[in-house]
Amino acid sequence: MNTLHHYKTVDALDFRNNKGQLIISYLIRGAGVLIFGYLLYAYVSVVHVHVNFKQLISIEIAGIPAWGSILLLVANISLVLYLHELIHASVFFLTHGQLPQIGWRGWTIFASAPEHVLSGRSLIINALAPFTIISVVGVILLDYVPLTYSPWVFIPTLVNAAASGGDFMAVWFVARQKQEIQFNDQGDIIYALEKKEK
Repeated sequence: MNTLHHYKTVDALDFRNNKGQLIISYLIRGAGVLIFGYLLYAYVSVVHVHVNFKQLISIEIAGIPAWGSILLLVANISLVLYLHELIHASVFFLTHGQLPQIGWRGWTIFASAPEHVLSGRSLIINALAPFTIISVVGVILLDYVPLTYSPWVFIPTLVNAAASGGDFMAVWFVARQKQEIQFNDQGDIIYALEKKEK
């Protein structure tokens, strides 16, 4: 295992202290709602020919008051977002033996591998894993779930895709670094590291 004291920090993606980067991540999430919302709707329109968008966002359940439906939706979305971070943490565990560490600071939920130095490839795989896995599962379920229950899959799948804005920024952050650069993921800060000269 590499130790952090052998490295110096050369760059950082910092959602904790850099308000500009945090705002950009939320703008990407907002754009994600529109982009992935359109793509998911287009897909469901092929599967269920006579569907309209209102049907996909209607959370009304017969016999349950409106506030009950809202609470169920919040629980549903919270579960999916926790699953998102659990997938991040699981990838850290499978690739580096890092015990899952999930945190929450402000409006940012994150999983981290604070004790490890990661390759760019590892970080990209980790960043994209929740978006890929949950999106694929969501799309498959939308193919089989009756239209009446589609909002309970459509909305959390869309929220997860949009919530991946910070993950997409992490991929871009890694992609613009030199090939020999390593990384340390503190959850809401990713450090780009360069080995110190002996």
